[in-house]
Amino acid sequence: MKINRKELLTALKIASKVVETKSNMPILQSVLLDPVGQRILATDLEIGMSYPIVMTDFEKVEVSDPPDEDLLDGLKKKDLLSLNEDYGIVPDLKDGKLPAIRAALMTKLNAESTKQYTEQFCLSAKRLLKVVESESTEEVEITVVGKTGLFGYGQVRVGEYFQNLPTLAAEEFPTFDVTEDTTEGNENWVEINKDKLAKVLTATANENEGWNLGVIYFDKDHAVATDGHRMHRVGAIVEGKSWCLGAKEAKTLISITPKHEGTGENMISYPIKLVHGEKNIHTKIGKADIILRPRETKFPDYLSFVETAPAHEIKIKKGDIVPILNRATLMLSDNYKGVKLTFNGKIDIEMINPDAGSYVHQGAVECEGEVPDPVEVGLDLKYISDIMKASDHDDIAVGVTDHEHPILFSQEGFFGLIMPMRI
Repeated sequence: MKINRKELLTALKIASKVVETKSNMPILQSVLLDPVGQRILATDLEIGMSYPIVMTDFEKVEVSDPPDEDLLDGLKKKDLLSLNEDYGIVPDLKDGKLPAIRAALMTKLNAESTKQYTEQFCLSAKRLLKVVESESTEEVEITVVGKTGLFGYGQVRVGEYFQNLPTLAAEEFPTFDVTEDTTEGNENWVEINKDKLAKVLTATANENEGWNLGVIYFDKDHAVATDGHRMHRVGAIVEGKSWCLGAKEAKTLISITPKHEGTGENMISYPIKLVHGEKNIHTKIGKADIILRPRETKFPDYLSFVETAPAHEIKIKKGDIVPILNRATLMLSDNYKGVKLTFNGKIDIEMINPDAGSYVHQGAVECEGEVPDPVEVGLDLKYISDIMKASDHDDIAVGVTDHEHPILFSQEGFFGLIMPMRI
């Protein structure tokens, strides 16, 4: 088969980020080349990609599995006529003699046993990507050079120089329905731009930690994530029911999405529309149809934190605190992650690591507003840094109550929360 190299590269770059790189199942590290459907498929069982692409000059394989020659021996004329009538094999046999009827039926059965199949095969997504990247021709030609069966092929040649690339059987590939439950009329959908999705993804839990918090929750015009120690919330358009998207799937989605849409003054962060069907979530990235598996989990009641006003609110400048945090980060280690913040008209920052030393900066950050009685609170330094990275504006409102309540960070379009920790 022949495929345009530029289009093939685009498809493979997406596919290589969709496939499971650490799976012990090679088929989940592969792409399926489907010339009948004119598409390339990839999946890791959680997320799937279907990319439409023109494939030409592909061949059809003729396979025959004829019946045994004595299949009809011993059957009487009425049995043969009944068989013919039931299956509609050959018309007008009633007036024929027994040998002629038997011969006509066998001829038809032999003809029916021969079928044509279009060549399909699976190749390693990442290896094929590297091979195609190294090619310089406008078209890439893929040729079968060794067959192992009806659906599986032993080896293929790609271009002129790459030969004997191993393949896997197409029948082993876990296909999926791109259009299932995701019609245009679906009332359950979300629209969120790539930057916002990335900001909220930061606060999801590692899936190995349990508690089913490795998800992003779409609810009431917001996207929310928490790992139990912090929370990020950004704006989103949410129509219909509330639902969860897995963090792993969101990370893959971000990696395959262009950074921007438009040009010049009209350039914006790439908008992603996710349509939730009964079984799957569907989105379109360029030409690629992407199918994701929704997560069935109950998200914690986050509104009680968001709607409870802090005792005091001050305003700080992102430009003032970020350099201080960067210096304090030099004292970080796996065992010592906490930093002590003292709110006393300004913000004192103290980071102590018995193994590395300490960083102490009195009056480090100027504040607008004040906390009447000084409040000392321990926070995870990385969590503060993540919130600063997610903040688009210099002005940040900080909500403070006491050392037992969460510290709130908010500005237009973003809300962050960090639970206190013992230091």
